[in-house]
Amino acid sequence: MVSRGRRFGGGMSSSPMVAVRGKTGELTALCQVSREEAQAVRICVDLHSGGSKVLETLIAAVEHLHHYGQKPLLDVTRLPGTDRLRNMPGGPLDPVVEVMTSPTVFDPDPELPFTPVVPLGLDDGELRRYALLRESHDVTFGVRVAADCPVDEAVRELISVLARLNVDASEVELLVDVGYVPRREVAWEVYEPLVAELGQRFSFMSITVLGGSIPPQRTGIRAGVRTRRELQLWERLQAVTPTLRYGDYGVVSPGRPADRKQGGGIKPNPYLFYTGRGCTRYAWRELERGANRQPVADEDLGARFREVAQELVDSPEYAQRAADSWGDRQLWHCARGKWVAEEPQEWIAYGTSHHIAHLATGVDFDRS
Repeated sequence: MVSRGRRFGGGMSSSPMVAVRGKTGELTALCQVSREEAQAVRICVDLHSGGSKVLETLIAAVEHLHHYGQKPLLDVTRLPGTDRLRNMPGGPLDPVVEVMTSPTVFDPDPELPFTPVVPLGLDDGELRRYALLRESHDVTFGVRVAADCPVDEAVRELISVLARLNVDASEVELLVDVGYVPRREVAWEVYEPLVAELGQRFSFMSITVLGGSIPPQRTGIRAGVRTRRELQLWERLQAVTPTLRYGDYGVVSPGRPADRKQGGGIKPNPYLFYTGRGCTRYAWRELERGANRQPVADEDLGARFREVAQELVDSPEYAQRAADSWGDRQLWHCARGKWVAEEPQEWIAYGTSHHIAHLATGVDFDRS
């Protein structure tokens, strides 16, 4: 086993976290974060689908973040069990590990440039493959526990997982995953016993409560300003557990992969969720569609998204933004007709970029 050296991200135990879907839009946004953003916001990548394009963009994003001193959390356990990134004899993520530890990509370093995430409930065989990573690399872990897991069960499973990974709790970032926070009174009391017990029982590197209030379906959602209920949840829990870190799912829903193709690849209506202080502004335009639900021939997605961008650029949230991200600049170019964005992955990239920059400013956490 290799010696434990420096940590990328270990000093970010109080930084806000954003969990992004491992799609090309979100990964493209990660390739655009500034040094200040990379050092202020903890990044977690949840892969739901593989493929050469995703792998290529993932490697570029991790390389970019590594250059700025952060090794992001990376969860591939939501991939199908047959996916090569999850089920390899040399351990999960073996193709990524091989590329990322090559001297042609990174300087020779026994430390992996990312932190693997392991959920509770993973079978013994897969846990053993994760443990293999520690035989040849300096690696810490993230562990994900569902927020509705019974306290006794969570404690028992965590003790088992730490032992099988041969890792101390101090080398683990714990993610308490609430998932989708519905549009009703946030029942923070339901999660408080689990958060409090795990914080007292274990000395984790950090504990993050992770949730998101972007609905799984956009159908029926009114345009306008929406409360970020995940922020309210964290505020309630953090009042009881002061060291608790805030985490969210950015500008997509935790309920499903963003923009999953429906009905044979029907193009979605142009839209964007734009983060403000304690809120999200939702803007969209409805496309005129034919009998097959596809846009009619003369519909212009780029022009319709330009209307979305114009609405957002003219909004109070854009005017009052505390930082000017790559995504904000792209929105401005779209609104002024200097750039055309026709694909959902572009819209999500702009929203994700702005969201990360917003979290980096810390305005949501300023109690003054």
